[in-house]
Parts: sequence; C-alpha cells; structure tokens
Amino acid sequence: MKPLAERYQACLLGVLSCYDRMIITGALPGACYAGGMTSFLYSRHIKIFDYAKVFADPWRERIRQCAHELADAQGVSIEHVNKPHIPRVFL
Repeated sequence: MKPLAERYQACLLGVLSCYDRMIITGALPGACYAGGMTSFLYSRHIKIFDYAKVFADPWRERIRQCAHELADAQGVSIEHVNKPHIPRVFL
C-alpha cells in the first residue's frame, strides 16, 4: 500500500513531517444500518438499549487507554478538541 501522502498527492498542498491529529472513521459492513446493528448486538446477547454500556464504552476506554499509553511512551500529550470552529478535513 502506498503511503498516505502519495495516495492523496493530487489533493494535498503540502506535507508536514508528522501528523498532529487523526480522525478515524469507518463502518462495520454488517452493522452499518439499523437492522444489521440489531442483529449484530442480538447475536452477542446485548440488548439494544445496553449498547453503550455493554459494548461501546469498554471499547472506547480501551482505545483511549492505548492512545494515552502510546503518548506517554513518546513523551507527548493528547488534547481532546471538541469545538465546532476547528475545521475537519476528510479525504
């Protein structure tokens, strides 16, 4: 696979030596619509209204923990930016 800067070379005006922010998006093919998500959760014996508590929260916390561990190991800090005036770019 080509590096990110090469894949999107036509869309980029310049490249920094490192990324200071990442937005990670994606979809679960079998669960990206209401019926699929319901089926996915039921197959794991999770009630729909327990989704956040039982399914999503543990994953969110694990991802957050790993990110903080990596940042600490590299001597950098993580800042959560949740402000609508910060531009978001999607490629």
